[in-house]
Amino acid sequence: MAVPAATAAFGRSFPLRTIAAHRFAHGRQFGAGRVRGGTRAAWQIVLAAPAVPVVLAARAARRVARTTTGRWHFIVALPWFLLLAGAWASGEAWGALRGSGQ
Repeated sequence: MAVPAATAAFGRSFPLRTIAAHRFAHGRQFGAGRVRGGTRAAWQIVLAAPAVPVVLAARAARRVARTTTGRWHFIVALPWFLLLAGAWASGEAWGALRGSGQ
């Protein structure tokens, strides 16, 4: 249930290196799980990995395209978005090839 009076406060974040490492680790687990679960072959995940950041960025861009402010924030954040999406895609490919590492 939505509460209109609810608020959220943002505090300090983690360093970019830590966030990227988390994205890589989560992608690795996801890629390993996809292969283990039979939803994708490892070669498919590895082959698609370079396109993943672009596809994710395109999806996000479509969501914010309606507002000028949203577009501007997206453009400013895009390099960081692509870096983190690349960390995810790399982890997914690594996990597909090597497993989750656990």
